[in-house]
Amino acid sequence: MRVWFCLIVLLHCPLASAETLSERLASFSASDGSRALFIETWSAEYLEEPLVSKGELTYKRPGQLSKRITHPEPIEQRIEGDKLSIIYQGKTNSIQLSDQPELAAGIYALQAVLDGDEKNLVAFFEQTYSESDSGWKLLLTPRDENVADSIELIILQGNENRIQQVNIQFYNGDKLLTEISHER
Repeated sequence: MRVWFCLIVLLHCPLASAETLSERLASFSASDGSRALFIETWSAEYLEEPLVSKGELTYKRPGQLSKRITHPEPIEQRIEGDKLSIIYQGKTNSIQLSDQPELAAGIYALQAVLDGDEKNLVAFFEQTYSESDSGWKLLLTPRDENVADSIELIILQGNENRIQQVNIQFYNGDKLLTEISHER
């Protein structure tokens, strides 16, 4: 009787995933790069309707991200290490991300995951990682007080070693959602 009870309990309990955050990050670190299409939606109370942009994301190891916006107008953003360059109408402006911690938080989260860099992920964020049959989810809460005053949570979701969604939630109610569809 006791054996049947244990078996019934086991069948009704979700199985714990064998994947840990370290194992997931290791799968990302094995990739040299990727390309994907994105749709990004910025929602804020002060906007009459959300701002939507579309384009292509490119990642090259280590930490080189490029975002080429094609809609509503062409803009390119390149990130190499701590430097963000914005190319618009043939002119390039650059800033150091370390000078803009609120802007840098989402970028650092994405860089750390794509690089498989657990050390930096732990340094910048408290993490909660989970997996299910539908994929994985990583909740990141900023450790830096200045960043934590404006960014409540960064949620990355994906499947295997592909990020499918980045959702940045701000304390003032603003949201930045990036939906990513990978080329095969």
